[in-house]
Amino acid sequence: MIWKIILKKSIQLSIDEATIIVRPDSEQLTSMTSWKDEAEQIILYIYHRLFCCENLGTLISEKTHPAGYQTSYSIEKIPYFLRLAYHEAFPTMGIIIKFSASALDYYRQNYQKRTNKEIDISDILQILEHENWEVHLSRIDFVADYLNYNFSVNELYQKIKNQDIIVRNQNKIRQNFNLEALEKNSIVSTFYIGSRRKNVSTFLRIYDKKTEQFEKNGSKLHIAKDLDNWIRFEVVFKKDYARQISEIMKKINSKDELHELIANKILEKFCFIDSSTYELTFFSHDLLKLENNFPSLISRNSRNNALSASIMYHLKNSGLLPLFFKIQYIWGEEALTHFLITLVNYFEAYYRPNRDTITWLNKHGFLLKELDFYEFLDETIEIFLIKNVNFLPSSQTSKKDDKE
Repeated sequence: MIWKIILKKSIQLSIDEATIIVRPDSEQLTSMTSWKDEAEQIILYIYHRLFCCENLGTLISEKTHPAGYQTSYSIEKIPYFLRLAYHEAFPTMGIIIKFSASALDYYRQNYQKRTNKEIDISDILQILEHENWEVHLSRIDFVADYLNYNFSVNELYQKIKNQDIIVRNQNKIRQNFNLEALEKNSIVSTFYIGSRRKNVSTFLRIYDKKTEQFEKNGSKLHIAKDLDNWIRFEVVFKKDYARQISEIMKKINSKDELHELIANKILEKFCFIDSSTYELTFFSHDLLKLENNFPSLISRNSRNNALSASIMYHLKNSGLLPLFFKIQYIWGEEALTHFLITLVNYFEAYYRPNRDTITWLNKHGFLLKELDFYEFLDETIEIFLIKNVNFLPSSQTSKKDDKE
């Protein structure tokens, strides 16, 4: 987002940070001979499409990685956390492109200076589209900055806590979110609506951006100095919500349309209602003026949690992988392969589902068929690796990205 000094009351809409996954399609996954070689080629392609210019420099190998990944690169002259990474053992995880907020802001400004054109995540998704792989977001943060609005974070938090203001989604269904605040001298300057756990698809962070810029001597301090008040609403979309937003963003054709989408998705999940009048608060009402209609996000997490948990159990706690290792250690790679084939043959010849399995399939099977299996497995493995990052025999993982 290219900032302008704005002295009057306004709402500025933008994308704060984003994580993109580039994953070979199922045909490519089954036909490739070396995922490492393929991954290196894809990263080189991404570099040439997005970053190859004199003032950004070359690809640099890194020792700190996004959680769950083992091989990472940064861009030489981008001075913030940006990674292109992959895991040699898990091709279904694809290539991750992780932009921290500062890295994305730097990249957008650099691009505009070089080309005299603006670029954003919607453009990047479209640039990376390719017939041999699938591109989607695994996280995106939508931002509404309320500039010179006459309310404080602490005031808003207290009203929500006391139920003077209630939070609803776009269907006017009351939200039962966790409410978590960060206080200093009994004053709330940041609070969260919704859980920040790994398996949650969305949450909202509200904080005093002006105070943050002064405390951190941030890159937007020159803007903060000219504002009376700056409150940021930052909605994080992850997992399946992020994937669905990807498909919408691939069809975005203008900056205005992107801003309409940001407003729409923030309001879809977080509308603020005055409990005494049951009408939108003034700040949600003003945001409503900036939105347009887009397809609603569909929650699918409840369908696959049990199946994902079962896969994770077999990866860590069932004893299956130690059994594989013992066979491989004693008799070698061919013996392990033969054992796996024998298991599949036994399953096909003798396994008969019991009543519990049939009941589960009747409840979840039809809906799960709507999901792409490779995407489902990719997400499950990614969550497993993130949860168990401290127990994996990999090199350093970045646990905290820069944030402004």
